[in-house]
Amino acid sequence: MDHLVIDTSAGSIGFVGRLWTDRPRPALLVVAGAFPDPGQHHEIVDWFPQSTVLVANLPGMGGMPWSAADAPALSKGLGEAIGVVLGGRPLVLCGISASCLATLPLQAANIRRKILIEPFLTTGGLWPFLAYGRHLLTLNPGHERLRAYLWTMFGFGETTAESRDYRHLAEAIDVPTDVVVGGMPLAPERTEPYFPSLASVADRAIFAAHPKVTLHEGPPAAGHDVWIDPQTSALIRRLMGDSLKSLVADPLVAASPTA
Repeated sequence: MDHLVIDTSAGSIGFVGRLWTDRPRPALLVVAGAFPDPGQHHEIVDWFPQSTVLVANLPGMGGMPWSAADAPALSKGLGEAIGVVLGGRPLVLCGISASCLATLPLQAANIRRKILIEPFLTTGGLWPFLAYGRHLLTLNPGHERLRAYLWTMFGFGETTAESRDYRHLAEAIDVPTDVVVGGMPLAPERTEPYFPSLASVADRAIFAAHPKVTLHEGPPAAGHDVWIDPQTSALIRRLMGDSLKSLVADPLVAASPTA
């Protein structure tokens, strides 16, 4: 796959995938979450070979240089990068986990639908991610960029923690949006073999009450990494495919004589 790095006001954002230029086609942009494994989500590019499909990593993730950007700055920078790479082509924007803090509030005329996978709106109760973040700090002593990122975005420090409140971001949802969460509840704090869902009961209620949101909850075994669960993974793939198909009738795409 080809790799492209776009420098924005929020830092460098990396893209990988397939970009069709022969005619207007629907596009899907998947923005990876915090600390993705190498090549994570790249398989999505091959799910929809007739569409433009890109996977993006925000600053500090997937080998991208770190920046000091907070959530609003990352959203602004992501919008700049989308404008450069995709222009005005009709777009389905998918945020995963922490990247939803950048994708959720992003508004643009060409963003027709959104898919948010395991979004969270407050950080105070994210006990699994707090433990993971502190583990990363222990493994990377003196990594000031990592320390600043965890504190700025999540309020996580080695010995302190304060909740970051992103509930207001839900007010910015202006297009049909599917929200997918795992069925394994976040509370109470306990020992689990993998992360439970990071979307709290309160978060789910906010999304469920939004008139433009359809909330999808996976089975009880589906945690934060919903891709592990076959049923939830299949749901995500279907939502992506249906969203892309819905854009075929978009005026910009339909206007192409070969669409």
